[in-house]
Amino acid sequence: MYAYKQFGNKFVLSIQNRTEITEAVNAFVKEQNINTGSVYGIGMDGKPYLHLHITLGRSDYTALTGHLLTANIHGACELMIEKLDGDVSRKYDDETGLNLYDL
Repeated sequence: MYAYKQFGNKFVLSIQNRTEITEAVNAFVKEQNINTGSVYGIGMDGKPYLHLHITLGRSDYTALTGHLLTANIHGACELMIEKLDGDVSRKYDDETGLNLYDL
């Protein structure tokens, strides 16, 4: 599903072609016991919770941006993941309707 190389608390992750991205990242963070990290928002209710931002380039050099809910790789996907010491959980915020960091 993926290959990775570790440099201290940082990981270089390469997800295989045609793999669903969030499935692979969830499997990786579970395997590495990463509960908090720089791939936005890992950690909710004791299990990984992905909050991924994405920028996609078009052939005319314009871009689309937003949240990545699900996607399949067609070509390559290469990510950097950094493990942070400690845990950060989230809680639902009535005002925004979002699951925000509970610090």
